[in-house]
Amino acid sequence: MSVKFDSIGTVYNPATHLFSQKELNLIFKKIQETQPEAVQAIFVLLRRFGLRKTESLFLKPVNLQLLDTTPLLRVVGDSVFRPKFPASNRYVLSQTKITSEEKGILQRIKHRAITAKASYLGDLIQSSAREISLRLNQIIRNVTFRGSIHTLRHTFSNTEFFWIGLIVHLLAGGY
Repeated sequence: MSVKFDSIGTVYNPATHLFSQKELNLIFKKIQETQPEAVQAIFVLLRRFGLRKTESLFLKPVNLQLLDTTPLLRVVGDSVFRPKFPASNRYVLSQTKITSEEKGILQRIKHRAITAKASYLGDLIQSSAREISLRLNQIIRNVTFRGSIHTLRHTFSNTEFFWIGLIVHLLAGGY
């Protein structure tokens, strides 16, 4: 199903703008082959929880709960990370099944961060956060020839919520 937006002169087709499960698996495989486990964990947070880029980069270890059934995390701002909107402080459940491999990555990164008394899962600073974003975007484009970290957020949303999200984005952009 495609939607034509006359005011911006484009046709939007989610099949060409969102990632398939096969593409997501290929991206993850490439990240596992080339990136440290902290970067793999950030990808899992982006993929499975639909977080914004900064939310995944600045997640506190204490706010990640790896329950047996469904992983849960809490997005909350602090003096370094400010959420996009006040309502962005929230609890998020993984809407898609998280694999045991992904859960293991998150458990190890959380354990390392707590042991090191790190403020964030990857103990990132602004410059390394930017570098990680660029690396992830490059891997995504090398594997799929399109998209970005932000595309993961849209892919996370199911079809029902996708259209609501698209309309909100267009309205926020003044269309």
